[in-house]
Amino acid sequence: MTGEQSYGPYVTVADEFEVSNAGRTATVRKLETRKGERVEIESPSGDETLRVDALGLESLAWQERAVISQYLPEGDEMESLETESDEVACDAEFELMNEYAHVRLRRLRSPEVSVLQIHAPKKRERIQIDASGLGGLARQTHAIFTGFLEQPHGPEDHH
Repeated sequence: MTGEQSYGPYVTVADEFEVSNAGRTATVRKLETRKGERVEIESPSGDETLRVDALGLESLAWQERAVISQYLPEGDEMESLETESDEVACDAEFELMNEYAHVRLRRLRSPEVSVLQIHAPKKRERIQIDASGLGGLARQTHAIFTGFLEQPHGPEDHH
C-alpha cells in the first residue's frame, strides 16, 4: 500500500494494492479526483486501465462470475478463494462511496493467490475477481457498466 501521492494535476492516489495469480499482477488504486472518488484498475500488462466510480463497482458486485469470465483470454479461468478457510486473510482494503453507492474493496490472500473482493453492503452482494479478470475488465470501455446497470437495484430478488 502507498500513502498519498500525486497522480496528475487533479488526481491523488489515496491507496493501492496489487492482486496476483498465475504470474500476473493487476493493480487496484483508489483515486481522489475533482469529480469524486474512483477506482483505477490497471491490467497485469500495464497497458490498459479502467476508472470506475462506486456505482459502477456496485453494479459489478452483483454480477455472476460467468459474466466476468467472458472477458478473459481464451482458456483462462478465474480463481476464487474460500473465505471461510483459515489460510485466507484480508490484508488490504478501502471503501469507495458517492451519493448513490457504497462499496468495500478488499484484497483476499492465500499462500498461492490473491483476489479482489468487491462488496456492496447495502445490496448484500459481493464478487471475487482475480488478476486475469481485472485485466479483462481493464480492456473494456465504460459501456460495460451500462449493461450492468440495466438492473439498477441489483438482482431481481433485491427489488
